[in-house]
Amino acid sequence: MKKKLLLAGILLTFCLACLFTIGLGAAEAEPTLSVDYVNLSFNDSVYIKYGVSAQNATQDNVCLLVWRKANTGSYAYGTQDETILPAYTDTIEGKQVHHL
Repeated sequence: MKKKLLLAGILLTFCLACLFTIGLGAAEAEPTLSVDYVNLSFNDSVYIKYGVSAQNATQDNVCLLVWRKANTGSYAYGTQDETILPAYTDTIEGKQVHHL
């Protein structure tokens, strides 16, 4: 009986250690963005539409930063002239795509 309890305790400890390790690995995943689709149209102005797929990121974390002049320094967040948020999100070829 003691052997069964000891074995069950070791097995439970191993399972908890595995779950804890998997939980930490998921929390450290880095976000990845890619511009998968671009649409350019001309009317009285030029319109550019980007389709951006994001992995390990929410829609709140996806935006387009715009600078109106060339910057001799860095293009760091906070120095942009405008921030464009996604207009909508849909699925293209099985990927969730944010349209900017």
